[in-house]
Amino acid sequence: MKSTIITSLLALAFTAGLNAQSVLRVRGSDTLGAKLVPQWAEQFKKQGGGVSFDIAAEGSSTAFTNLAAGTAEIGMSSRKVKDDERTFAKTKGVFLTEHEVAWDMIAVVVNKNNPVTNLTKKQIAGIFTGAIKDWSEVGGTPGPISVYTRNTSSGTYKDWQSLAMKGKDYAPAARRWLATSRSCPKRLATPVASVTWASPTLMAKASKRSPLMAPPPPLRT
Repeated sequence: MKSTIITSLLALAFTAGLNAQSVLRVRGSDTLGAKLVPQWAEQFKKQGGGVSFDIAAEGSSTAFTNLAAGTAEIGMSSRKVKDDERTFAKTKGVFLTEHEVAWDMIAVVVNKNNPVTNLTKKQIAGIFTGAIKDWSEVGGTPGPISVYTRNTSSGTYKDWQSLAMKGKDYAPAARRWLATSRSCPKRLATPVASVTWASPTLMAKASKRSPLMAPPPPLRT
């Protein structure tokens, strides 16, 4: 089944004037911090880098709060820094510089036993905003739709809201995952009525571990 994806910009934000030190604290996005940045850190050390890394991936928003508080030297974010975050950091004597390091993708994901195989952009927006509440409204088996999303500290949470929902609020009944996107496969593995969004890379790996994970349904205009 072909996957149609939406791209989302990833960035790293660095504090200015890092002093030489033995440990660099890295805070922020799970999209970057779950696997990619730890791999980079390990490779850096193998090449003779003289520092170690303390990495905590708890959502993009935590990158900027930690940078401003002086509890991180490097911030990971799956979105651009907001004006108020940049301004607040300046009040603390921290000047942020963003570096684009990668692109990720976002896909709609359903339980493998769900008969729905494609959705329009309008249907996707309706599902995640709560305007569409039952699978029968999009050609599926009658039953309430269980929407799962990341928590509000996630940069991708806002990206999806902008890209797929035209900035509208998530459905009041939408359930939040834990801080890490790695909890997504477990959330979808049991309820057949579940739907969420996630990185296709994560879902491809999850499908090998769980027979209940389906490839993202194609997107129709």
